[in-house]
Amino acid sequence: MLVISRYFSTGQQFRSLAFSFRMDHYTVGKIVDQVSNVCSKLPSKHVTVPDHDGFLDMAVNFRERWNFLNVICCIDGKHIRIKCPPKVGSLFYNYKQFFPLLLQGVADSESRLIFIDIGAYGKQSDGGTFSAST
Repeated sequence: MLVISRYFSTGQQFRSLAFSFRMDHYTVGKIVDQVSNVCSKLPSKHVTVPDHDGFLDMAVNFRERWNFLNVICCIDGKHIRIKCPPKVGSLFYNYKQFFPLLLQGVADSESRLIFIDIGAYGKQSDGGTFSAST
């Protein structure tokens, strides 16, 4: 689990992570691939969108815990560097001059993910990824 957390939070290359965790870079790649596949199947089965009362509870929790008024969740994305897929043109090329895959999450006041989106094109912004997601 530490490998996945470090990869998604830093975007380090597999070889660097392999050195840090004393494992082969191929193994790191397989771990990331398998966890990403599992995460892409989770939202429809295990992550539910809160109802109206759930959003009101989140707003109260943000106000009480963090002193943020009128906030129900926090959203952020991570650009994960990948090799350029063949024949995609500039779909994955971003403003940082590399080819990323986007990982985006929405968290509640307890830092629990209530929504994840994995695999958006690298050229999309956070807002574009959010509006294109289900």
